[in-house]
Amino acid sequence: MEVYFAYSIPYTYSYLQNFIGAIKSNPLLTVSSLCESFSGLDVPLLQISKEQSRAKTNLIIAARIHPGETNSSHMLEGLVKSLLEETETSARLLSCCNFYIVPMINPDGVVAGNYRTSFSGRDLNRKFNEIGKFLYPEINGLVGLVKKLKLQHKKV
Repeated sequence: MEVYFAYSIPYTYSYLQNFIGAIKSNPLLTVSSLCESFSGLDVPLLQISKEQSRAKTNLIIAARIHPGETNSSHMLEGLVKSLLEETETSARLLSCCNFYIVPMINPDGVVAGNYRTSFSGRDLNRKFNEIGKFLYPEINGLVGLVKKLKLQHKKV
C-alpha cells in the first residue's frame, strides 16, 4: 500500500486553465496573455473592471511566483469569483479600481513540480533586478505591465 502526503491542496496549471474557461464569458472580465513563459506556456492576465478608465486606480495582483505555494492560487480564485459576483462590495471596488490579475506568474515551475523555482531552476522572486527577456520572460512581462499602467496613469 502506497500513501501520499501533500503539503497543501494541489492547484495545477490545467486547473487554472479550466477555471479561466469557466469564467471567461463574464462581461466584467477580459482574458489575455501577459507573456509566454520560458518553456512556452501562456501566462494569463485577467483584467476585471466595469468600464476601463484612466482615472481609476490600477491594482496589479500576482500569485504563484513560488509554485509550491498553492494556497495563493486558491485564495486568488476566491478573489476573482468575488469580484465577478454582483454584490455591493464588488460594485464599489470596480467603480474605483481596475484589477489586473496574473493568477500564475510561474507556470513552468508548477508544471515541473518545483517548490520555489522556475523551469530554469531560478527563484523568480529574486530576479526583479535581473530582468531578461529570454531567461525571465514572466518577470519582464510583469515589470512591463507595471510600467505601461504607470505611464497611462500619468497621462490622466
